[in-house]
Amino acid sequence: MRFQAQAVKRFAAIFTGVLLATQADAGLLLQDSFTQDSAESVAPAGWTGPMADDDITAGSLTAPAGLLGSVGNKFTLNNDSDDYSIGFTPQTTGGQFVYYSFLVQIDDLGSLKSTSVFSGLIMLADGTNSSDGVAAVSFKADADNPNAFNIGFGSRANIGAGEADAVGDNTEYGIGETVFIVASTQVSGGGSTPISRIWINPDASTFGGPEPVASFTSNVGHFENPIDNLIINGQSAPNVPGLWSIDEIRVGTSFAEVTPVIPEPGSFLLVAAGALLIGFRRR
Repeated sequence: MRFQAQAVKRFAAIFTGVLLATQADAGLLLQDSFTQDSAESVAPAGWTGPMADDDITAGSLTAPAGLLGSVGNKFTLNNDSDDYSIGFTPQTTGGQFVYYSFLVQIDDLGSLKSTSVFSGLIMLADGTNSSDGVAAVSFKADADNPNAFNIGFGSRANIGAGEADAVGDNTEYGIGETVFIVASTQVSGGGSTPISRIWINPDASTFGGPEPVASFTSNVGHFENPIDNLIINGQSAPNVPGLWSIDEIRVGTSFAEVTPVIPEPGSFLLVAAGALLIGFRRR
């Protein structure tokens, strides 16, 4: 009887572990689903930043099919110049890639400019200063469609017009559309020119697997060592949308880590069947 009771406890522990694994990956350097209660004018838990006009708002952004689903709430930012940062274990090996992913949705373009200049809003960094930002993702209003925006990318935070590391195109993303973005960069050093890449709405077939072909690549510009923070870079109009939200932030050392897939139902069924079998034998 005692053996059976211990076996039941072991299966219960395994089952709990499988459930938890659907919500977090131990290999990640950082994961934030903004699970704190919704509240106005707060910095997200664990982040450094002002208690200004930005809010934790109820409900999650919708993850694309095949990606591990969203939980908790989301972080919504207004048209202001507040910086937010959150740290993780410093990555110092020259040439090593660091990846991050997030969901983003713009609900109001505000006075976001439509010129060729992109200003980095989300990035990795050495420390909490956005001037040390790398693999910076940015937005600008579409030049033709007043209800759409474009996404830009560069190896540093301030991506000026005509700079060699500024990449992007005129692909339209709509107001209220949730976009899934993955970006990566290499830690400075290692004897080669670091490379930064971005994937915009990567195909679901690539989730949890090897790195696919990137949407854009930049191999010139600004690089850092260590990389130990993720920054939401405060900008003033017209460099920032009027209202936008970010959710499900992940930082890791592989594309697979930051694009976790929904576990196969069989993993749950196997554990459940084992627990039922032990329970039946106990009778």
